[in-house]
Amino acid sequence: MRRNLREEMLNKTASLRSTAEVPRPVLEPAVAPDPSRLPRTGPGQLAALTTAQQRIKELEEKLASGGARSKLPVSVLERNPWQPRRYFDQAALDELGQNIEINGQLQPIIVRVHPEQPARYQIAMGERRWLSRKNRGHAEVDVVVVDYSDEQMAITALSENLQREELSDYEISLSLATIEKAFAKRKDIAEAIGISRTQLFRLSAFQKLPDFVLEDLGTQPRLLGASAAGDIASVLGRHGQEGTNALRELWPRVRQGQLEQGRVAKEIDVLVSRHRDASPRRDGYLRTFYRNGKKAADIRRDGKHLMIRVHQAVLDDKTEKSIKDFMDKLFPQD
Repeated sequence: MRRNLREEMLNKTASLRSTAEVPRPVLEPAVAPDPSRLPRTGPGQLAALTTAQQRIKELEEKLASGGARSKLPVSVLERNPWQPRRYFDQAALDELGQNIEINGQLQPIIVRVHPEQPARYQIAMGERRWLSRKNRGHAEVDVVVVDYSDEQMAITALSENLQREELSDYEISLSLATIEKAFAKRKDIAEAIGISRTQLFRLSAFQKLPDFVLEDLGTQPRLLGASAAGDIASVLGRHGQEGTNALRELWPRVRQGQLEQGRVAKEIDVLVSRHRDASPRRDGYLRTFYRNGKKAADIRRDGKHLMIRVHQAVLDDKTEKSIKDFMDKLFPQD
């Protein structure tokens, strides 16, 4: 039976030693890394690249113990172009910096040579370590230079963040969208980083939200989670522009923390219905009714008729009798 992608990549790393078993290497004087001796990863495929998801620490220590560890100036390093994290907590960076001051930089930063600027390096893993050292005014950092493809850089950045720090759902969705567009199929990504297809579907809902929402998520990525984004996208799909207008009216309350994200979709329904009641039209829908979040009935008018339509799924005997009694009162028999 063919193993899935996740099982295959875990098998590839089964022989790596635990960090507790790896002796601390003796740091060599700062020298320029020799490109011909750089450790290489496997082929530039998603399966090889995603070994970082389960064993990032083991990979770092194994590379460091192999003699490839060296020092580079802080100024020649730059962030991973596919870094999903849009915000780094300053207090956490300060705490990390203090820890490194006391215990030393136990793990090197994993970098690759910049593909367009050979004198510079892009960070594959360890951006927080780099930022903490940079913020404290240190001139150099310990690094291991590896030969990573663009694909490996992208998935490694996402994998490291998922393992070590809690990314917001919005940040994950942006990273997944970028990786999917540039490199891999959605199914492969889900297997590789351990996200269910259901969660992957919810994460994709962010891309269906209006621009004014996405702009705020760019600076406050935790305003909406994936579940709330999915519910909002669904209700916007039902109401079209009316739904978007209602969301625009509600959004300042979400941004200011006055409206819980889980209630936004229901509030859109309420607001759209209220606006329709306040602005009846001579033709078309006058009002739409919902039950359990699904359309149950509507009232509409055309040139000759006023029509009440009830969905068969909610039309039980009691409801049908109520409608008939209502009509009898409107039009009593002579």
